[in-house]
Amino acid sequence: MQDEEWILFFEHDPNIQACTVHKDGKHYKMKEGVLISE
Repeated sequence: MQDEEWILFFEHDPNIQACTVHKDGKHYKMKEGVLISE
């Protein structure tokens, strides 16, 4: 997964529609929010 650009979708989150993910040591964290539609 480290070499791939994953996008995680939040179907029921009113503030963040999706985000990219990165690995921080043993854990995965949100890298940046992604706007799908306005």
